[in-house]
Amino acid sequence: MSRFARNHHCCVINLADNGILIEGKSGSGKTSLMMGLLERARIENIPASFICDDQAMLTVNGEALIAEAPKMIAGKAELPGHGIIQMPHCGSTSIKQVFRLVPDEMVERMPKPGFSSHLGRPLPLTMLPERHENRSVRIVFAALQLI
Repeated sequence: MSRFARNHHCCVINLADNGILIEGKSGSGKTSLMMGLLERARIENIPASFICDDQAMLTVNGEALIAEAPKMIAGKAELPGHGIIQMPHCGSTSIKQVFRLVPDEMVERMPKPGFSSHLGRPLPLTMLPERHENRSVRIVFAALQLI
């Protein structure tokens, strides 16, 4: 594994063997989307695991971009309106897709494939509407071909 680790503001989960990185500005709904995705996966009996909330340490292993929780926040998530909660979590995941929360007007009705680069690794990128958890959950499941 690369010795260089970069702290990135995001949430990370593994959903049906797809490591997904959710990024967006503070207050855009990253944690709510993460919780919504984990809840729907549980309801539909799709394997899913929590990796980290708010921050991830990103490293490169071969061609893979690896995300793991910083040790200080491992297993913790901030539930807005409640505070910090403990959650079962996995140590790390290989990122397969990036989802970025953006203002509604930036989300195209029929988007072309996009890409994002982290530590020099190109990854598929999908724009999601900020603070629209249900709509974003549907888009993520469609992008991962889980519906």
